Amino acid sequence: MDNKTKDLITNYKQAIDLMYEVDMKYKKINSLDTDINRIKDNFTHREEELHYKIIANSNNTEKIVKRIIRFGLAIIICILFIKGYMHNKIIPGIEETPAYTFSDYFTIAFDSLLLFAIFQFVGKLPAYIIYNIFGNRLEELSSKKYTKEQEKLSNERKKANNEISKINMEIEQLNKEIESKQKEIDKINLGNLHNDYKNYYALTLFVDYLEKGRCDSIKECINLYEHELKENERNNQIQNLQSQVNRQIGNVRDEMQSIRNKIEDVNSEIGGMKDNIKDINSKASKSLDLAETEAKIKTEELTYEYGREKLRQINNKNYK
Repeated sequence: MDNKTKDLITNYKQAIDLMYEVDMKYKKINSLDTDINRIKDNFTHREEELHYKIIANSNNTEKIVKRIIRFGLAIIICILFIKGYMHNKIIPGIEETPAYTFSDYFTIAFDSLLLFAIFQFVGKLPAYIIYNIFGNRLEELSSKKYTKEQEKLSNERKKANNEISKINMEIEQLNKEIESKQKEIDKINLGNLHNDYKNYYALTLFVDYLEKGRCDSIKECINLYEHELKENERNNQIQNLQSQVNRQIGNVRDEMQSIRNKIEDVNSEIGGMKDNIKDINSKASKSLDLAETEAKIKTEELTYEYGREKLRQINNKNYK
């Protein structure tokens, strides 16, 4: 190995160390970016959750207050109706309170309930108007219970913003260091290397080739590097093909096993059908045997009856 190659190896190692530092700094920047996004997402989620709570509380307050207003107005209308009804029953010039019949009480109760029910629907408009006039104040009072939570979240947000600012400053400093390291790398004499080979992976392999004697020059290093890249690519393709073939073989095996299972099920059904056929044949054979036996018995009975009848006829002729 000549001195020029030794100097190149030294320069390559120096560049490799600097590239490694740059790579570590990039990884650190990615980690810090992840931390920033995590902090932002956390506060965004909490702020949205608190916002939805306040909106839900405001909507519930509006519904409850409007119902109370409608209920109160309906009660007032009913009271005014009852007073008016009683006033109309008073006879002028008579100071005594008039006597009310059951019909009067029934009329007051029925009409009051009817007015109350009607005003529950009619009262939506005045309730809406009254709430719009005084509702802002009510909403402020109802949302006070979330004030402390808002203040706490706001203070935490300020602290988080300060933390994010510090992280951004650290990222900015890392970028400056990366820029400085990159300038140092550019100053190092790496020979007549193409930019495709001015990276951590390629230079590390070049140093390994030269130190282990696998190559004697940079040109040989480049050729061996390209050859190994193609070999690795070819091996990866072969592995991918093998994986695909293995998956296809597995699928075929699964299908074959499924077919075997279906065949076994069909054979089992055929076996069951054979058993049923045997049972039917056995029953049919028994039925035929029974029919033959009954036919023989019937034939014997008919023969016996026929013989008796013939014997009786012969006896009758002899008697005559």
